[in-house]
Amino acid sequence: MRKAERCFKTLDIILDSRELDQDYRDKVFQGQKISSLLSRLARYDRGNSTSQEKNKQAIAYKMIEIGLQYFQDRYSQTKFLSSKIQELKSLLSDLQSISGELVEEDEALRLYRMRGKLKMPPKILPSRDEWQAMCDICWRSASGNDKMHAMKSIRHETNCTYDKKDLERCIRTFLPTG
Repeated sequence: MRKAERCFKTLDIILDSRELDQDYRDKVFQGQKISSLLSRLARYDRGNSTSQEKNKQAIAYKMIEIGLQYFQDRYSQTKFLSSKIQELKSLLSDLQSISGELVEEDEALRLYRMRGKLKMPPKILPSRDEWQAMCDICWRSASGNDKMHAMKSIRHETNCTYDKKDLERCIRTFLPTG
């Protein structure tokens, strides 16, 4: 991560330099090299979920947006091109909306699977002697001698997003009846 960050800073120095001319920048940033890099960053993988493809889509979206802005600036006097660019921008916006909806559906499906395909949370039966606790995210439950022990005894589903620092935010507790 640190090496990549340093590389980005080096690229910024080259791009922001007032001493380097366009010919030099063109030699450093050859179209074929940039194309290869960008295509690898935004290559679609059917095996990934929608949420796993989110960053790639954001990169692809930004590439198209930057390309459209370039052509709009370069050929600003062409009204036909401007109207087509607006159509493409509208299409991109629609694709972003569809993707957002798919990510939400994926998350809902993941929660459904994590909860063991239950439509309703499990019913927690009160205990005479022990505290009961249930996670509101993954619906797993446990019991313990006191409130905190019951909360910490829950064996959460893998990928449960409960707040480990604020257990009471995501875990409901039930007093012993005795």
